[in-house]
Order: sequence, then C-alpha cells, then structure tokens
Amino acid sequence: MGKALGEHSTKFTSYVALLGRSKVSILIDDWEHVPKMVKNQIWQSIIITYDVPNNNLLSKKWISYAGARWRGFKSDLTSRYIYGALGEKNP
Repeated sequence: MGKALGEHSTKFTSYVALLGRSKVSILIDDWEHVPKMVKNQIWQSIIITYDVPNNNLLSKKWISYAGARWRGFKSDLTSRYIYGALGEKNP
C-alpha cells in the first residue's frame, strides 16, 4: 500500500512532485514549517485529480513524498544558483 502502480504511476508521482515544488515556497526553511493548510491543499489536489482513497495512511505517504521532492528542488536551486555557475543569474 502506498506505492503508485499501473500505467499512470509515473505521471502520478511526477504530479505529486510538481505539487510539492509549486505549492510550497522555497523561502520556508524546513518541511515541518510548511503550514498544514498547504499540505492539505496538496492532498486535496491529489485526490481530486487521481483515484486515490482518502485515508490518513496514504495522505501521510504522499504528502511526505511531495516534501522530499520539494527538498530536492530547493537543494538543486541552491547548488545551481548559490554555489554553482548560475550564481550571477536569477532562477
């Protein structure tokens, strides 16, 4: 339980990652500081868009997945724009 399966699994996981990157500000220091309301918006978007049962276990799993992708996104931006060759450019 909690693993995307089937022909749309890649699209689903990409969508969840997109929600994490697009709905959560990069100015927030840590996933624990993301407002509950924002996490709920991510979950609501998931269950509206895909046929996912609305239960606590799946909610925690996929909200956590979105958070991991958000952290990766922030890390990538830092690597490229703070420490990398793109430091003189705006993201």
